[in-house]
Amino acid sequence: MCSLFGLIDFKESLSTHTKNKILNTLARECQVRGTDATGIAYNFNDRLRIYKRPCPLKK
Repeated sequence: MCSLFGLIDFKESLSTHTKNKILNTLARECQVRGTDATGIAYNFNDRLRIYKRPCPLKK
């Protein structure tokens, strides 16, 4: 079974450090649900970027 989570900073009030800390915590807590693959999708310069690999997060 997979696990999905997200973070939206509409007002861009969070620092990059804070966003990274939140996302890393969410990923660690959710990795027990999705052990077959790991990926991330994010918006950069108004383009959707997707990065995924067929391995658990901790590898």
